[in-house]
Amino acid sequence: MRDAVQLQLAACDDDHILYQVALAALDAFVTVRVHGARAKTSAFFDKLSRERYWDSFAVFAGSTVAEEAFLAINIRKQLTVIDVAPQYEGRGVAKRLAAATGASVRYGLLGNCRKLLEGVDAVIIGAEEVAMNGCVLASPGASIVVQIARELGVSVVVTTQAVKFSEGMIVDWSYAGYDVIRPHEILTIVTEMNTSAYSASDAPDVLKVLARC
Repeated sequence: MRDAVQLQLAACDDDHILYQVALAALDAFVTVRVHGARAKTSAFFDKLSRERYWDSFAVFAGSTVAEEAFLAINIRKQLTVIDVAPQYEGRGVAKRLAAATGASVRYGLLGNCRKLLEGVDAVIIGAEEVAMNGCVLASPGASIVVQIARELGVSVVVTTQAVKFSEGMIVDWSYAGYDVIRPHEILTIVTEMNTSAYSASDAPDVLKVLARC
């Protein structure tokens, strides 16, 4: 898509046409990378869960990508939503999942995280950013969930859109407004670009793949 747009821009000197080309490119980007991302991410997450024979899942707070993944594959198993104050984004997630799936949905707060994660196969966390060094910026409280998950042997899976990968580096573990999850704490990062084939520390390779899209 990038090459096609560049060819059109290079061959045109009409501002109105250039504007239309830019709008069309933006619309295609939104359609493929945002709207289509959730369905593709759901498919890759479904494949991963089947390969690993996972039956019980937890999701932290209001991860829209994780929610869409669960809704798309219509899990009829055990789902746990772990929420955190003061936003309580997980309340809406739990209600929608209970109404739209055949799953048994549990809801609880971060303070009961250890109990909520008992018997869970994988916990799903959304990402605000995935840095080149594999570190993930996530909602406050995510690092506590990850720590307890690792102690209990629960796999940590990050689900996000590929556009969240960046060329920046995260070296400050007290990043303002977010929790930082380190690459060795993550089993894999699932996106619409099938990045689950890579580990979190392979973020530079993922960026190379994205650059060719």
